Amino acid sequence: MPKKILFDARVLQEKNLSGVGTYARELLLSLLRSDQENDYVIFLNAHRQREIDHFFENIPELATTSFVNDIAHSSSLTAHRSTLITRFPNKLVTFSWNFSGFPGLKKRLRGIDLIFSPHISVFPDTGIPRLVVVHDLTFERFPQWLTPKARLWHRLNAHSAKKADGFITDSWATREDLIRIWRISPDRVSVITPPVKNLATDPPLTTSFANDVAQSSLLKALDSRLETDDYLLFVGTLEKRKNLVRLVRAFAELKKDAQFTHLKLVLAGSPGNDFKKIKRQIEKYEMQSEVSITGYVSEEQKAVLYRNAKLFVYPSLYEGYGIPLVEAQQFDLPIVAANVSSIPEVAGSNTCLIDPYDETLWSDILKKALITRKGNKDHTILTPKNFIPQLQTIYHAYATIKDNLAFKSIMR
Repeated sequence: MPKKILFDARVLQEKNLSGVGTYARELLLSLLRSDQENDYVIFLNAHRQREIDHFFENIPELATTSFVNDIAHSSSLTAHRSTLITRFPNKLVTFSWNFSGFPGLKKRLRGIDLIFSPHISVFPDTGIPRLVVVHDLTFERFPQWLTPKARLWHRLNAHSAKKADGFITDSWATREDLIRIWRISPDRVSVITPPVKNLATDPPLTTSFANDVAQSSLLKALDSRLETDDYLLFVGTLEKRKNLVRLVRAFAELKKDAQFTHLKLVLAGSPGNDFKKIKRQIEKYEMQSEVSITGYVSEEQKAVLYRNAKLFVYPSLYEGYGIPLVEAQQFDLPIVAANVSSIPEVAGSNTCLIDPYDETLWSDILKKALITRKGNKDHTILTPKNFIPQLQTIYHAYATIKDNLAFKSIMR
């Protein structure tokens, strides 16, 4: 029997999508394209209209001029869907959900069988089963990497998230964190490899780099110093857990070798809580002309950066999954990455995995990887199978909780 599932899409109301936002977008599109068994209600909440506008900019397949009930028809999205939009400041919603409930919420959710949250900001208990995706527990394991404001936000949301009926993680490493740190029963935590948009084959993107001139032009627009096949690439937010200060030092050591003096390092991503420290490190080694910090990059820009990179580097100290690792494999790039958390699960069989704290080793391995240039495509990661059937099984298991006192077994 079809289930009516509320998909909490508030994370898609940001102008520049984070990793969690990118995950939620690809997940929602995959469900709407492939799940013809269930009905979806897309939940949005925004005090300002521009946040709603951002949602439709992030998912143009759902673009419409009407924000009342049904979303405009799109032939590629076969699942039945509608919207539920409330108009409150999101900070107020988060606070009230955690401490005082939300007036009239049960009435608004009448007929919903399951609430699905692709992030840890979870609906309050309304008697409807709640299924939440927990991407990582950085704020639990390494709270020192977050600002006080970010720590408070995560702890508020974790307070509600822990009370969810079921949990999904992107990796086995994060599943183990949930079981160990949050003490969640193992039979309530399922691992599902997330869908990741293929930047190497997506038609709107491939037209952007159809020829060398177009690619060179896009690179020059990001940084006039960039040439094709002339740089090491990192993609992600410039924050403490990404370990970029050590990467800059390892790159400085690499540059001492005469055969690598021409190389540059590209850090592609929004400034985060380690941005100033990274810039100071670049200045310390006088590498302002050798390291390019692009800021936030569009999918088109990101695709061109991957396609023309010499090597992809990912020295992160902790990940819940690592979408950039999958994207780098889409372009068959050689990869050097840290050997911690979920990274070995995602990085591909040919990736050089090393201790993220050992700067000397990083410099040595970067040299070897640049010489051997061994490509890296793991198709079990690039094309995860049974994604929709797995999710449908979990949906039905939890959607029947309100009709059954005992949990049914859940496929992991």
